[in-house]
Amino acid sequence: MQLIKPTPEEFLNFPGFLDSLAEMRAEVELQEFSGPPSFNFEAYKALYDAGRLVLRMAHDNGVLKGWIIAMIAERPARAGFTMHTDAMWAKPGSKSGGLLLKDLIAHAKELGYPLITTAPVGGRLDRLLDKRARKTHNVYVIT
Repeated sequence: MQLIKPTPEEFLNFPGFLDSLAEMRAEVELQEFSGPPSFNFEAYKALYDAGRLVLRMAHDNGVLKGWIIAMIAERPARAGFTMHTDAMWAKPGSKSGGLLLKDLIAHAKELGYPLITTAPVGGRLDRLLDKRARKTHNVYVIT
């Protein structure tokens, strides 16, 4: 499996990306949390151009296996920055989720930023993070 660091254009146009969105929607009920994924390309491009967007994709001979989007945010109350995941998808059984997270964690550490992510309770990502991360807060969704 290969890991790539695409531009926003390459990310959006990678074969299988749009299909992965449909799979992501079927797996996670994002409508309850923040509405369906819209992937505002212009917003991502502006973040990328400002050096505040991290994009990664995993593929096997051009077949998409997973992707992750993370943003870097300034935290004035903490006098620093954090990296946090915005969206992630991994093909079930591909092990790309672990590869993508490992790379993102290494990148955040290299920059000196904590990585913050959320996961659907009981989902694949929740189980993966239970093994690799320290849980420090609960997340509550108020609608």
